[in-house]
Amino acid sequence: MANAVKASTRLPVWEREDVVRYYAGIADLQAPEAVILAALDEQLPRMAVLDIGVGGGRTTAHLAPRAGRYVGVDSAPRMVDTCIARFGQDPPRRSFVVVDARTMPMFDDGTFDLVLFSYNGIDYVAPSERADVLVEMKRLTRPGGHVVFSTHNLNSNIEDQFALRHAVSLKGRIKQLIRQLYFRVLNPGFRRRQRRAHVMTLNDGAHWFAFRTCYTRSEAQVEQLRGLGFGEITVLALDGRAVEGSGLESVGDPWLYYWCRVPGSAGN
Repeated sequence: MANAVKASTRLPVWEREDVVRYYAGIADLQAPEAVILAALDEQLPRMAVLDIGVGGGRTTAHLAPRAGRYVGVDSAPRMVDTCIARFGQDPPRRSFVVVDARTMPMFDDGTFDLVLFSYNGIDYVAPSERADVLVEMKRLTRPGGHVVFSTHNLNSNIEDQFALRHAVSLKGRIKQLIRQLYFRVLNPGFRRRQRRAHVMTLNDGAHWFAFRTCYTRSEAQVEQLRGLGFGEITVLALDGRAVEGSGLESVGDPWLYYWCRVPGSAGN
């Protein structure tokens, strides 16, 4: 058993059985996703949807039955295998493919009406390559189509997740104290860096400090999207409400959703 555990921990994080099982067990849409899909409900049967970072199929269960065409992709083969086992392959209406979100040459320009990268998957791409992902998402979306993604919010109180009030038992409080210590050791000068940065990576404890996560100020994210040529940009807080203008800086949600339009005729 000990050898099996050691072998498991040597796998890439997204390939570990416990991580795959965790994402396969999540079923609900987040409020911003529900708002966006409700707004697109009448169009979805005519839409081709690309679901990036599909994980264990959380969004698949909500999108695949409603979209005219649905393609779920992930860089982790075990995640894709899990989706195939859960939902089956039924091309061209429903399919799952292993891809790298930074470059997806198997898809032609303007193939999709909606391109989604949910649950902050973009935050595990190197900051220098985030623009590559966004450019690729834009390339694959037809003029007038929709690009949606979420990303961790640098305006949030990142350390709050380690607060002792979140633990109800003595064992839980001890675990929180250990996580606090890990966070501070792995992220020296965190508060000073957070005050000055527009984008930064830190080890925020995800899957027991398995990797670094990118956090972005909402104002900086909107500016980047405009620079990349996206048209209408709507920022959604985690309760699903739209946030505009100077209000962006005051939103302390752990992550935010960005709903963007690709300039051109809607065609729907």
